[in-house]
Amino acid sequence: MTTTLSPASFSPRFTKFFGGYSCRLMRKKFASVRIEKAGFGVLQEAVQHEGPLVIAMNHPSWWDPIVGVVIRHTYFPDRPSLSPIEMKMYDRFKFMRKLGLFGIDPDHRNALREMVAYVRAQCDEHRRTAFFITPQGAFTDVRKPIVVRPGVGAIASTLDNARVLVLLSEFSFWHDKRPEAHILIRECEAPMRLSTASWTRAIRSAMQTGADDLADLVIAREETAFSTMLDRSGAQVNPLFDLWQRLRGRRADVTPAERGARA
Repeated sequence: MTTTLSPASFSPRFTKFFGGYSCRLMRKKFASVRIEKAGFGVLQEAVQHEGPLVIAMNHPSWWDPIVGVVIRHTYFPDRPSLSPIEMKMYDRFKFMRKLGLFGIDPDHRNALREMVAYVRAQCDEHRRTAFFITPQGAFTDVRKPIVVRPGVGAIASTLDNARVLVLLSEFSFWHDKRPEAHILIRECEAPMRLSTASWTRAIRSAMQTGADDLADLVIAREETAFSTMLDRSGAQVNPLFDLWQRLRGRRADVTPAERGARA
């Protein structure tokens, strides 16, 4: 049988370094990284879970894999991580292997079978593995309906004692010259039948519901629905405006709600 998978070479030390780098990068490039408040409870329960985690992420941009790295670094630093990546990217960016990324040709007829066998073997060896996957399989605008490939359902159906989470990201501009990163995390309830098809439908439904809920909050600029995970102190609208505000004895930073009220 033709081999379509190249293994990861997970390095805890390198992954810790890269996680710290990713947090600093997001602080630098974003006004803030916000998590919808209910997601914190889901994360805390997942931290205590003694089995593997399956985290299904949407894939709207280059940044959402970095979001996954930051979540893993912050909440699951003691878990080995595992994630599929297209073979040509695996060959091009060899350092990613140390982050737990394994290469695969998603269009090969043997790809699904080999991925399931590989992930199952890794989770049997390391029972607290965190498996991250973007099951849409390609960059997809957040406004498009979510369609997922069956790999995530096959993984969820084959792992023992796995907990399945969906992680939705959206990036927008609110009141700062830099964008905001908004994250929503939910647990996907197990379907009645634990088959690949049933899990795939359940995960797709959970992702779509989460994406719709997150979009509503972002459009409404519902800042109170989020807790800040990462930010830059003293977010700026404009340096001259900020100086003028301070001279008048007012706060320089402006919340989204205040910005809308002033407008």
